[in-house]
Amino acid sequence: MRFAATLHFPIPALVATATLINGQVRTCLASASDTVSEQAPANDSDNRTDDKEAEAQEKEQNGNAEPGTAGIAPEGISDARTESTWKDSLTPSGISLSLSYSADFFYNAKGGRNTSGADQYRGLLGIDLTLDTEQIGLWPGGTFFLSAFENHGSDITERHLGDLQVLNNADAANDIRFYEYWYEHVFFDEKLRLKLGKIDANNDFAGGLYRDEFVHSSAGFSPTMPLPTWPEPALGVVLRLEPTDWLYVSGGIFDALGTGTRSGFETAFHSPDEVFAIAELGILTSLTIGEQRELPGQYAIGGWYHSGVWPVYFNDLDGRLPPRSETGNAGLYLTFDQFLYREPVQEAESDQGLGVFFQFGWAPSDRNEITQHYGGGFQYYGPIPSRDQDVVGLGVQHVSLGSRIQSLEKRYSETAIEFFYKVQVSECLSIKPDLHYIINPGGAGRDAIVAGVRVEVSF
Repeated sequence: MRFAATLHFPIPALVATATLINGQVRTCLASASDTVSEQAPANDSDNRTDDKEAEAQEKEQNGNAEPGTAGIAPEGISDARTESTWKDSLTPSGISLSLSYSADFFYNAKGGRNTSGADQYRGLLGIDLTLDTEQIGLWPGGTFFLSAFENHGSDITERHLGDLQVLNNADAANDIRFYEYWYEHVFFDEKLRLKLGKIDANNDFAGGLYRDEFVHSSAGFSPTMPLPTWPEPALGVVLRLEPTDWLYVSGGIFDALGTGTRSGFETAFHSPDEVFAIAELGILTSLTIGEQRELPGQYAIGGWYHSGVWPVYFNDLDGRLPPRSETGNAGLYLTFDQFLYREPVQEAESDQGLGVFFQFGWAPSDRNEITQHYGGGFQYYGPIPSRDQDVVGLGVQHVSLGSRIQSLEKRYSETAIEFFYKVQVSECLSIKPDLHYIINPGGAGRDAIVAGVRVEVSF
């Protein structure tokens, strides 16, 4: 099932949607201008006089309307003063529609495979729809979710770096993906959750609280596991139990051959019947450190099993011995995310401050290229006064290759260091300069320096 073949909009809906998007874009730009003006220093008395004269002229031209509100957006699409959104205007209660686009520009300045023409662009367009069954008048406790993506551009890993961990988490073969469609139901005052459908497993397993802004793929989940996630989610079922406010247990079973470009039924009930199973035990913390109270955190341990056939790494005497394989593969992972410092503010509770993370993954060396993974770093929210929505982050991701690969291929390890600063220009627009230093790309390549920027727009 392809997304392009299953989504059909009537012409009036397309016109209305285009009008609303146009209004929201204008609102986004207007709010960006307001953000800049709010941060500008106070003008002298002459400038204040000019401002008053301009304000009086604006009132006269717009029938004494409030300065700055006329002509910004059509009715129903407001500026920052009204706090309504395009989604509120477009959809009734219980239905949420969102659009997003990310544009990545990266350049390999040094090392890797090559630096010739090493400037790459990657674009990703996404749309998702959420329906709350109770709010739309059906039954309580249910949620339907659908999403689709179209990606285009080139992969810097394949063309210029050759790194194992994949620098850009948006990289994938260019295609249109009918990505996720699932139904989730909650029971017993939301203590039990059941989700089934085509699912991105990283939304339920191996995720974290303070590493979501990183571009590097390993910050999302350990590369030691064949998790059904971007760009290849799969049909599956997930069960999550939260017996207390601080403890949860999750388990999931997925089709191990699922792809992002098809519905999933082509492989889920056909031979070979390969499955991917995963389980996670987690603790949700609320720490007190000195005068800092209720600092949230999440610690988790998980294990996975893949029932497929895996090639075994061994010395085949330059091809003179037949290849070997083993059935089944398994591994473990750990995640640690903790908010350590919250900036003091006069308001109620601040979300500005320092969050740190740590990751570990392990898989057996006889049938896996990457056998150990260590990751760690931090994200700081609101690092500069008056820039409360900005985020700065530093992360390190290290992988060790299996002992058999080390002895046979003389490839040993790879380390990636990433630093970024995300500028939240407006509610719907952000710009994130991003710098990577990769040691031994692919396990034995030339150290690489990659600079880039990610621009994100969301409605």
